[in-house]
Formats: sequence, C-alpha cells, structure tokens
Amino acid sequence: MSLASGSLLQQAQTTTYFNVASIVVLVHDWFLTIDSELAFIWNAKWNLGTFLYILTRYPAFIDTAVYLYGAIGYAIPIPVCGLVMAVSGWMFLFGFGISEVVMAICVWTMWGRTRRMAISLATLALAVTVVAVLGLHKHHSSATYIPLKDLHPNVPGCQTRPGGTRDALFIDFIALASLESVLFILMLSKAVQHSRVRSSTFVLECFRHGLIYYMMLSILSVFNIAVILRGAHEFSNLLTSIQRTFHAILSARMLLHLRRAAHQTRRGPGDTFSISLDVGMDSWAGPNGPISGVGAAAEESHLLSNVPQHVMRS
Repeated sequence: MSLASGSLLQQAQTTTYFNVASIVVLVHDWFLTIDSELAFIWNAKWNLGTFLYILTRYPAFIDTAVYLYGAIGYAIPIPVCGLVMAVSGWMFLFGFGISEVVMAICVWTMWGRTRRMAISLATLALAVTVVAVLGLHKHHSSATYIPLKDLHPNVPGCQTRPGGTRDALFIDFIALASLESVLFILMLSKAVQHSRVRSSTFVLECFRHGLIYYMMLSILSVFNIAVILRGAHEFSNLLTSIQRTFHAILSARMLLHLRRAAHQTRRGPGDTFSISLDVGMDSWAGPNGPISGVGAAAEESHLLSNVPQHVMRS
C-alpha cells in the first residue's frame, strides 16, 4: 500500500470518527430532553411550533445515519456511494434551513412581526438558499468517489477521490455563517433596546439561546471553512455532520426553552395555558411606542400550542 493510499485511509477513518461522534451526541441529547419533549411537544396541540420541532429534531437522525452508511458500508459501489453522499448532502441542507427558520421566526417576532422585517428576512433567506443550492450542486457534480476496499480489502466505506474542487463547500459555509451573523445582529440590536426597559421572558430566552446558538455554530463554521481551505481535500466533510447535529440540537432546545418560559410566564384559564412565539403586537406599537410589558400578551398565538397543566404537575 502506497503512502498516499495510507494517508487517504487515515483521513477516511478520522472522518468516520467524527460522524459516529455526531450521532452519539444527537442521541445523548435526545435522551436528555425527552421529558421536556413529551410535556411541551407531544402533549400539546399540533400546530406550526410542533412541526418546526419535529422537522428540526428528527430528520437529523436520518441524514446523519445515511451519511455514516457511506463511511462504514462495506464494498459500496461507486454509483451508490455518490447517491448516498448526494442524499445526505441535500438532507443536511434541508436541516440547516429548518434550523435557520426557527432562528428567523424568533428574530421576526422580536421585531414585532412587521411586514418589512418579514420581507427582508425572506429575501435574505432566498438569496442564501440559492447560493447554497448552487454550491452544493457544484460540489456533488464535480466530486468523484473511491471505494476504500480498493485500497485495503478490510476497510469499509467510500471516500472522495483526491484532486476534486473544494471551493463550492467553502461558499456554502460562508453563506450559512453570513445568514447566522445577520440574524444575530438583528437579535442583538433588539435585545439592547429591551435592556433599557422591563423585558419579556420571551425576549430574554430568545436572546440567551440565540447567543449560544450563534457562538457555537459560528465557531463550527469557522473551523469548517478553515478545514476546507487549508486541510486536505478529503477532510472537506470532516465537520459537516457535527455542524448538522448542533444545528438540530440547538434549534430544538430553543423551541423547548421558549415553551417552558411561556409556561412559567403565563397560565390561561381552565385546564390549559398558552405557549407561543407571538410577543403581543400592542407592545410593539412602533419605534416610540411601548416595548415593555410584553409578557402579558407574549404567549398567545398559533405558532406554538396549548399544553395541559396536568402534564406539568406530574
């Protein structure tokens, strides 16, 4: 076995370790949050918040598993390897998009759900989506794969063949990091405005978890870009599954914490209390209008749902 082949096998093994680690982290986090999920998701009325949670939490199990199959499946034919990488890649992109939708809804709500902000966010999201789709298409159309059993008969999986282009994925991660930066700046500016008055629980929770979301994912994006630009070409997907996993975990946790915060802030009459992302339009009358006292109206809309109180008593 040549030195180049040995290096390729070592790189493939390292990438596989990261893929396995991402699934372990994903499953571990699911066990940590299952009680909250049962209370705030499955025992609540199904609506937009429920679907957003499901779409950000559960497809991650599928696409990371598909991606892992490409790394550990034995004697995978080259066409199947290309298909596995393409399917997992497009599913990753879908998962990233859902996570950013959760963040964008939080920002839009903090800004009073104005039409101007909705149009601005939608335009930005559309531009980033077009760039990401074109970049991912370019990456998959130019990538070629090699079954690792061709290098060593006992090694499973397949790997990107050396010598391909790497700039397409670089563009994708730049676009993703740019979108997250804009969303965080918008969130930060509204949080600063609220720091001068009594802020609602919603604003505090959105900003606190948005800060964690932005910091962790920005660090991963920087490392991803650095690996693509400076590392070996075969390492171009080294952190992709990790970043996908943390997108799913952090956006799902944001939804759970917002529902829990709403429960602690407001209880409705009867057997239910309302939980929502709506921050009360009367509290956002305009730039000179009141922006405090949001909590009273903060938890009534159809974005999230009603949870029976007996669930929380148990």
